[in-house]
Amino acid sequence: MSKKYFSFLVCFLSILVFSSSVLADKIETFYFYNAAGRLIEVSNSSGTTMNQYDSNGNLVNKYRTNNLLANSNFEAYSGLNGIADGWNKSVSQGVSGGYEVVTSPITQGNRAQKITAVSLPNTGDGMNVWKDVPTSGNTLYRIKGRLKLENMVNTQLSIIILFYDKNNQMVGGQTPVEYSQNTMDWATFSGNFTTPINAVTSRLHIHLHATSNNAKATVYADGISIELGEVANLLFNGEFKGNYKPDGTADGWNRYVGQGINGEYKVINSQQTPNRMLQQIKAIMIPNKGDGMNVWQDISTSGGKLFNLTGYLQLEDMLNSKLSVIVYFYDKNNDLIGGQAPTEFSQSTSRISFSGNFTTPANTTTMRVHFHLYATANNARGTVYVDSISLNPK
Repeated sequence: MSKKYFSFLVCFLSILVFSSSVLADKIETFYFYNAAGRLIEVSNSSGTTMNQYDSNGNLVNKYRTNNLLANSNFEAYSGLNGIADGWNKSVSQGVSGGYEVVTSPITQGNRAQKITAVSLPNTGDGMNVWKDVPTSGNTLYRIKGRLKLENMVNTQLSIIILFYDKNNQMVGGQTPVEYSQNTMDWATFSGNFTTPINAVTSRLHIHLHATSNNAKATVYADGISIELGEVANLLFNGEFKGNYKPDGTADGWNRYVGQGINGEYKVINSQQTPNRMLQQIKAIMIPNKGDGMNVWQDISTSGGKLFNLTGYLQLEDMLNSKLSVIVYFYDKNNDLIGGQAPTEFSQSTSRISFSGNFTTPANTTTMRVHFHLYATANNARGTVYVDSISLNPK
């Protein structure tokens, strides 16, 4: 029996023990509201419409996605049982743990779902959050999202999809994503699944379970999406759309600023193309050679794979500075094992496309993509606009 199949079997049996097998009647449209009573999401079988408001309650952005998963970013929360609205939970008997909808850490919007397993006494014990999604039979779907895993001891986090027919009978299951180690930070995961021909509902589980006795872990989940078709872009929010955080970075992205640097970040609308968003990295002054500032994202992967990273860049006012697209590689212990810089620019330029290839070392589990602006000499400056970034396997 393969390790992957055994992992699925353990999760599968655990879910049968403590998860309801009765599916709710399908609701065509879901409406979600924030604490102020404002409509923030409308979701149905054709996708999701998101509304965003400023601090005064004015609608400032409205956009539609192809995401079939309602309240996928856990923003709507009524304050009941620590579970985001529209989601469910299951806990094995004897497990000590809890659920929270938290405002920190987050990677998208203002909230994330937290699962804390203080003690999973026995192998196979588990706890999860789950949600039903109307889907069609014999159809390929992709799932993507963000996870942050801490204090993983004798545990595994699995993204499990179980399939049900029109009579609410289970007709199969797949496990497109598995983790058994801590992440360095928030990490983007992605995978594909194909529904059986007679499936009408897919039940998504974010499932934490013990691989041996005396297990524990903490899981944060955010920004989950289920859409038609195969995963292409492995990056989360490569278009820099949606919310942007108070630090000026887009959802799903992080930033680093070297000590002593005067700089700023913004997500702005493209002047050339409506509805296209740009991530701005502006270094007003970098005093010392080698210092820099960047935006970055972690992506779960495996070793020995070839990838192509593409996108668009615009560079302005470049003085004693360089923009490097850098990819670092980490193993299962989160130790750095290598890095490559598929693209570099050192002069101002109008909007241009870039493309670069790289291969992950054999024991890679995480790759960290940086857009890094740094000084090639003292007293440097420069402004970079990044947009439409895509990371694709070759």
